[in-house]
Amino acid sequence: MRVLHYIDSLCLEEGGIVRAVLDLAAEVARAGAQVTILTGDPKDVPTSWSSDPAAPRVVTIPVSPGAAFRPGSLTPAIRDAVGGADVVHFHELWDPFNLVVARAARRASKPYVISAHGMLDDWCMAGKSLKKSTYLRLFAVGLLRRAQWVHFTASIEAEQSLRRVPGLTPIVEPLVLDVEPYHTAVGPAPAKTAYPQAFVDDGLPRLLFVGRLHPIKGLPTLLEAIALLPTAQRPHLLLAGPAADGHDAQLERQAASLGVDDRIHLLGMVGGELKRSLYEAADAFVLPSHHENFGIALAEAMLCGAPVLTSRSVNIWPEVEKLGGIVADNTAEGFAKGLRHLLDDLPARQQAASMNRPAVFEWLEPKRLATRYLEAYERAISRTRC
Repeated sequence: MRVLHYIDSLCLEEGGIVRAVLDLAAEVARAGAQVTILTGDPKDVPTSWSSDPAAPRVVTIPVSPGAAFRPGSLTPAIRDAVGGADVVHFHELWDPFNLVVARAARRASKPYVISAHGMLDDWCMAGKSLKKSTYLRLFAVGLLRRAQWVHFTASIEAEQSLRRVPGLTPIVEPLVLDVEPYHTAVGPAPAKTAYPQAFVDDGLPRLLFVGRLHPIKGLPTLLEAIALLPTAQRPHLLLAGPAADGHDAQLERQAASLGVDDRIHLLGMVGGELKRSLYEAADAFVLPSHHENFGIALAEAMLCGAPVLTSRSVNIWPEVEKLGGIVADNTAEGFAKGLRHLLDDLPARQQAASMNRPAVFEWLEPKRLATRYLEAYERAISRTRC
């Protein structure tokens, strides 16, 4: 089977969708498919792929927001990539260049499928609502309804999305993650060496957040929740990730105004073994998002055996709760209650999280999930043949 993914950028700083595409492509390739990624920016393609003939192949094309509506946008490189595929997989609903690649797919009688990645959820649609609803009506609804299936990562996402765009053919599957590195412990030493100021031994717990520093992540609410705790019980908060539009400075100002600035540590972008070491060095992981389609960092923390606290606005919260995580309302009061629940018996929470690791690996077992995606691709191809 030949699978073509289209995504405008493979820059990991842009968020979890990039990580999801890279891991899905790699795992499906390991399962025996020929996988190609069509992209405008190959920045974070794994270097190992270039020397592995079975790894996904990357084709770089010029992509710009206005190019989709200009003559000549359907280039020979796009036609060749689509023509050489059995199925095309889209990942960013609001990217107008999807329309170009989809046009190539229709002309070549190739089926396509779409991963919604939470973009049709209520919270996401509420932001820039006029612009999104207009684009949805004029362009995206047609793209979605011509898809052989639309992929959602949780039943909550599917329910919200199908209310907005009925008549789609849904599939619900977790993201495919590369879990192999998480079988082997890195240990806390690399993180403590890299960030000594965040790990001063003062007897207070360290909570970790990994992800973009962006308003959607609910970090201002988390700071308010920490400020609601008694001063002597306020944990340190380690924020690991790139900042969007100066949100790091906004968080620093807020922390100072709440009197918790001595507990906040901005670590910047992290990855690889250092990120895994942070999961192991921290006492617990927190994800207070106002909206999260899946929450890759949440899954990574659980794979490392960290206790987790997240919000009911994270679409996989039922799975997290089933696996022993704490789920709270994403208000300051709700999260403060969750923090107290987490911190009141932290050693027991840590022991339970460690014992639940095998169940997390089973939930996210990549070979099984890759097989399910391949079966879904085959259904899409078979429908087109009929």
